[in-house]
Amino acid sequence: MKHAARKLFTEDSSFATALVIATTHMYGTEALEWDPATLQAELQDDLDIHILPVNMDKLMAGITIVTTDKFHSSLPDFIDLCNTLSGSPFNPEIFDPADSYEVAWGVVESAILWPNTETKMSPEIPAYIEATLENEGLIGSPKVLEGLVPTYKLNVEPEGFADDPTMYSAVFQTQKDKTKDIDDAVIKNLQLLAEQIDSLKISNEPASAILQRLFRETQ
Repeated sequence: MKHAARKLFTEDSSFATALVIATTHMYGTEALEWDPATLQAELQDDLDIHILPVNMDKLMAGITIVTTDKFHSSLPDFIDLCNTLSGSPFNPEIFDPADSYEVAWGVVESAILWPNTETKMSPEIPAYIEATLENEGLIGSPKVLEGLVPTYKLNVEPEGFADDPTMYSAVFQTQKDKTKDIDDAVIKNLQLLAEQIDSLKISNEPASAILQRLFRETQ
């Protein structure tokens, strides 16, 4: 297990969920309450590694989701957590809007980390998601976001292409492809996450079975 944990904490492709699982398996759930500096020092000492800063950020983002309601109740925290879960360095001094992919993956991974279906989102969060999708030219929500933003808005008015229906069709398809690209990226991430969890070998049940419901929801 330690060999797999070393790899997870030293590769930038690791996901927060796998890092949280590895940490709690090593130290128990009490580690979720440790000071970040203490936790980092313990992990680096016990695994004899230097943790990539991006992975420490992901781990703390995962812990925040598990131990607080910030992901669901605070728009600024929601944006920061979505960015961090997708691998953007955490910098509280710089505002970095979460794009549609980062939002989609953030919502999926937060649901894995804290699968409480009764948790309600602050209304400003779905509003932000909808504005982000519209600003990026998506005509519909990625499948994992349909429950939060069940909207289908075409951002290209057909009247502007009255003399060129072929161009309108091409623009429409381009927007549609953007949504599919996000869905495909989420599915790929889930596959990689399942492999990372399986590599820890801490359960006889494969991670692919645990994540099967999420796979179905993104098909």
